[in-house]
Amino acid sequence: MAFFQSIFYNVLLQFKMSLSRPMYRFTLIVSPIVNTMLIFEMFRKSNVSDAANYIVFGSGLMGLWSSITFSSIGDISRERYIGTLSTVYVAPLNFNLTIFYRIIGNTILSSMAFLISIISAHLFFKISMPIYHKYYFIISFIMIIVSFSIISMPISYLMLISRKSSLYMNMIEYPIFILCGFAFPTNKLPALIRFISYVLTPTWTTKLLHESLHKNLDIYQINHAFKETILLNLIYCLFILILWKHIDSQVRKNATLEVV
Repeated sequence: MAFFQSIFYNVLLQFKMSLSRPMYRFTLIVSPIVNTMLIFEMFRKSNVSDAANYIVFGSGLMGLWSSITFSSIGDISRERYIGTLSTVYVAPLNFNLTIFYRIIGNTILSSMAFLISIISAHLFFKISMPIYHKYYFIISFIMIIVSFSIISMPISYLMLISRKSSLYMNMIEYPIFILCGFAFPTNKLPALIRFISYVLTPTWTTKLLHESLHKNLDIYQINHAFKETILLNLIYCLFILILWKHIDSQVRKNATLEVV
């Protein structure tokens, strides 16, 4: 019981901390609206059959990833800047749990970007997205939350050993938009770049989401995307365990938690 209370209060605290920052509110509210308009212009004269999916949910995914990048991953940079990163690192509560709670809290809160995108698409462009297969849609949405949380962990760890975290945060935002098919299908990418896309879990969760929105459900594609997502998440979890041992050693050796 105490464990779940710890999760609840840490996640609730992260909600309050994130919403108190103007940049986060802009990323959460304004960014999905702007992205909806931009993606609509991209697809306005295209013949892509599921363009509405990208207009509505592509902008939501972009807003979700931006919020995670500048909040969950950015927490490392903020803690370092205000001089509390070393204190958090050695606090009684395991540092991995602290980061994981924050990432979970921000990912859940940032999922509001989907709602904002849906409302924006309906208000500005009269686009409505009927959900024909609610069960598969809910599963895909849960997988998005889980997968985005998992992929954020190793990136947060890497921020511990560099004081240029703000630079790296800005570098990872748009490549993920492109590589993972948020704004357009990944089959439009060159073959070599597509290979990189296939080792990123957001690519498969995005595919899972789009497949769940089709009126004529392709069970094979759904199962394939689901299996790939599970497999990659397990590989990422193993990678996190290995990476953490190395990061912890480097942090203690090089003392990279302070501002200078």
